[in-house]
Amino acid sequence: MAGLRGMGAIAGMVLGILGVGLGVGSAIAKDAVGTPPAQKTTQADPQSLLGSWQGRQAGTKNTDLTLVFRPGGKLFMIANRKGEFNAIAMGYRANFQQQPIALDVALGIGEPLLPGIVELKGDQLRWQTATDEKRPTQFDQTASLFTKVPTKPSIPTMEPELEGGWVIGQLTIAQLVHTLDTGKFAPKLSDLQWPTETPNYRYDLQGSPYSADEIRIVARAKRSDLKSFTAGIVRSPESPNRVVIAAICQSFQASRMAPSMPMMAKGKSELVCPPGSVKI
Repeated sequence: MAGLRGMGAIAGMVLGILGVGLGVGSAIAKDAVGTPPAQKTTQADPQSLLGSWQGRQAGTKNTDLTLVFRPGGKLFMIANRKGEFNAIAMGYRANFQQQPIALDVALGIGEPLLPGIVELKGDQLRWQTATDEKRPTQFDQTASLFTKVPTKPSIPTMEPELEGGWVIGQLTIAQLVHTLDTGKFAPKLSDLQWPTETPNYRYDLQGSPYSADEIRIVARAKRSDLKSFTAGIVRSPESPNRVVIAAICQSFQASRMAPSMPMMAKGKSELVCPPGSVKI
């Protein structure tokens, strides 16, 4: 698709969210990912960093971030701005012997580092990134806060009109993480460990008949007074960072029919919702 040509800019945008451009710091060496040299001692458990974390970019009201740390220096980052998702696979290395814990991220092997520090307290993570080439030594008001996501997903008790939008947002994130991790879409909701039905909605995954690089998630209302939702997800198989974008569309009015697949905007890395729906 023509819009995928601009996906390289998404990588710059993702690190821009963290506060710097791509020219910061040195590069992650192939044998150094996950193991920078030891300095001061701390008792933090390295395993406590692994897993999914969700929070909001400091100083913003409309950018939600999901960080997924995996063994071997693999980091997946997903930014959600008003229903537009940008996801990218990155690399990281953490030094738990240093206080505060040193955390460096990069777009890949040999790419420039973004130095930073993290603090882990129970299910809370605080992340401070560099504003120049020097690693910060303490946290300030620009640090971003994240909460650990439970390993087994569940739908909390909420009002029926809030359920569809919340669940399809979580399904979108789960599918993006799966795609970044494996290089392919999960074909079934059971692969993402999410339920397919509640008293209010039916959820489903639908592959595209036109492209193997597109998939659709739908939330169909079971009640006539609820709105329905569609999430469109598009990946870039040529990208070394497995860049994936997504958008969630909500029907304007209450409907048991989910919106159709959003389309890529001409010449842009952005999905546009079909008529009769709005991006949320």
